[in-house]
Order: sequence, then structure tokens, then C-alpha cells
Amino acid sequence: MYVYRNSLCAGIMLVPWKYEGGPGDIYFIDHAEESLKGKPVSGLSVNKRRQLFHTLKELPVGWRYDEKEHRLLPHSYMDWQRVERLFRTLRAFVAFMAQKKDLEVKYDMECAAGAIEKASEKDLRKEVRLLCRQMYGFDRVAKASLEQKTFLAKKLWSGRRTYSISVLSRICLLPKEYLQGLFGR
Repeated sequence: MYVYRNSLCAGIMLVPWKYEGGPGDIYFIDHAEESLKGKPVSGLSVNKRRQLFHTLKELPVGWRYDEKEHRLLPHSYMDWQRVERLFRTLRAFVAFMAQKKDLEVKYDMECAAGAIEKASEKDLRKEVRLLCRQMYGFDRVAKASLEQKTFLAKKLWSGRRTYSISVLSRICLLPKEYLQGLFGR
């Protein structure tokens, strides 16, 4: 997905198979024909390989390159078998590609969770007490109704997901199973 979206993220307004550094049109096609395109890298001398690809490293024998454009062909190095096995149909692949932007933001947040400062349980307790005081006028979570506790849990969970459901359960005084059903964990 990264490779397919890379051109768009870089501001290159081309479809992935037209983008020079993109993977090309390699999924759900005739692989027997595609795998014969280009020439094998293994036939190049060390000097020629360095001249074309700016590397002295040995490239895998199965990789192929385009003689005219002097670039590696994505079909030879991308794991297209895995993608086709995972999605099974082009329709499923396209549906996955068209996922909503809010899901991408959610995935990015989860990936960046290590960069977010982790809150201690003590800090979270203070935060939930402060929210109770500001929103409902009392100092203790125990006085809150189920709806109020649920709202507090949602507020804490959406703001900083750097703690487990168990911790959230203890802080908001809600059953762990209830929260797992609520947040899908």
C-alpha cells in the first residue's frame, strides 16, 4: 500500500503504474508474460551493475531490469504472489485501496504511538477526576452514571490511546468486557 500511495503522497499526480518508481501494473495480470520482460540482472558484470544501479551489492538472480530505462522491474522484486493470495480478487484489492481517510489517520496514530508520551495511571486518574468535576460537578468517578462513565472512557481513549483496556477499566470503573465491546479490542 505504501508503494502504491507513495507517488500521491509525494505530490506526483500519476497513477501508480505510470509513476517511474511505482510498482507498475503487476497485480492480477498474466504473470507468465510479465516475468519475461526485461533482462536478468545476473547477466551483468559488477561494473555494469554499478553503472546502472549505483551499487556493488549482489542483486538476487531472479531480478530483471529494463534495458531502455535502466531500472529494476518491480514485478521481479515485489511479492505479488502474497498480495494476490491475500486479496484473491482485483475487486477486493481495489476496495482496500479505497479505504476511508479516517482509517488511515487511525493507523498512522497507532504506528506513532511510540512517539506519544505515555501517561501514568496516576495522571489518568487525575485527568478523569478533573473531567468529572468540569462536566458533571462531582469529584469521584464512582458517582457517575453508566452513560457518564462511558463518555469519560471514550474521551480518554480517543485522546491518548497509550494505555490498555484494563487500565481504562480501573480508572473509569467500567467492566473490561464492556470496554472491549465498545472499542473493538
